[in-house]
Amino acid sequence: MAKDILDIPLFSLSPFDHATFRDLAQNVFVTGVTGGGKTSGPGFNILKALLLSGSGGIVLCAKPGEADEVIGLAKKLGRHRSVVRWSGSNHGFNFLAYSLSRLGSDGTNGVVEYLMRIIEMMRAASALPGGNGDAFWIDELRVLLRYSVPIVFHATGTLRIADLIAFVRSAPTSAEQMTSDEWQAAAPFFLTCFTQAADKLDDATGHRIASYWRDDFAKLDPKLRSNILAGFSMLDRFNHGWLRDAFCGDTTIVPELCFHGAIIILDMPRATLGEDGVIAEMLFKDAFQTAVLGRNALAPPQRKRFVFTYADECQEVVTAGDANYLAMSRSSRATTIYLTQSLPSMYAKLGGANAHDRAHALIGNFGVRLFCATNCTETAEWAAKTLGRTLHRRGSGSDAFGSSTSWGSSMNQGRNWGTSSQGGGGFSSDGKGGGSHSSNWSSGSS
Repeated sequence: MAKDILDIPLFSLSPFDHATFRDLAQNVFVTGVTGGGKTSGPGFNILKALLLSGSGGIVLCAKPGEADEVIGLAKKLGRHRSVVRWSGSNHGFNFLAYSLSRLGSDGTNGVVEYLMRIIEMMRAASALPGGNGDAFWIDELRVLLRYSVPIVFHATGTLRIADLIAFVRSAPTSAEQMTSDEWQAAAPFFLTCFTQAADKLDDATGHRIASYWRDDFAKLDPKLRSNILAGFSMLDRFNHGWLRDAFCGDTTIVPELCFHGAIIILDMPRATLGEDGVIAEMLFKDAFQTAVLGRNALAPPQRKRFVFTYADECQEVVTAGDANYLAMSRSSRATTIYLTQSLPSMYAKLGGANAHDRAHALIGNFGVRLFCATNCTETAEWAAKTLGRTLHRRGSGSDAFGSSTSWGSSMNQGRNWGTSSQGGGGFSSDGKGGGSHSSNWSSGSS
């Protein structure tokens, strides 16, 4: 019987034990202080094994020079022809067009949720924390997108960030303005889209969308409306700089290339490209995760090869959505290898009042955990609890050696002598006299 690919040994753990794809499919989490060996030890040894096995995947670079190290490793292993290095300017990934191609023309609700995830990623990449009122305006922003995406798509035949922004910014801010001849004569992009999409929408849908803009959006409190538009305007970031060319132009790179053995290196570290680089890596990672979870519905050649996500200093690109992916990726023959310095770095990145719980919910999906040298007491304590604490019985013994010697002398001598005599006069009945005499002497020594 042919051996399942998941049971193929990848590298040795001891003379008797080997790590397999099945082990890695549980996902791998590595912690260790800078210089503690997490990258040069577990990190590159696992990556080396995956490259030798012919696996495809993505590598997210957090530091300048990291891409060169991975490419150098691929050359040594004969995998350099599989490497695609994306620095942000040499390839393009139109994420909205890609999403529509996967979901189809009826998948506009899916596109709305995709855009909401992207906005969340942009907020996560920012150094500014969110406020307590975020949940409300985020819900309102989702509603705004739900009534914008279908109109723009049916009017233009596609979706572009620039068109979405132009549509929302030209929307009426009062019910009177919407029926104003002067406003209509100016032919705002908003009105143009409604006119072009009218014959492609059924009456009920068209009435519902028009009612939202006339009766809801136009009557919003000006301050609330400005907050919603401020959140929506975060997407305007993709209209400028290299992000515009990388994510709003032509598509020359897609995550599905990894299913055929491609190793896509996202060389966009924060140190050189700032928050834009982090957002770009998060966005492509999200698209890769979505493609991996959906690959089981594809033809066999698209789902046989093992694939991976590798991220050193993973706190730079971690998102709340990673937990859902990690929980389901095993059945898609995929693994995630995350390396970080400490647990607090994960808490800080995820942020929010329940950052601790969210971080541990995420880490709980890593079945393999490797602990390198650390100077973080919280990480060390967590490692100890992970490994488990038990009462150990220990035996002990001792040997003692000694000697004792004593000596001495004693001498004693004495003498004793004496004489005793007794006598008397008289006569007995027979006429005889009587008397007595005694003498003794003794001597001794010791």
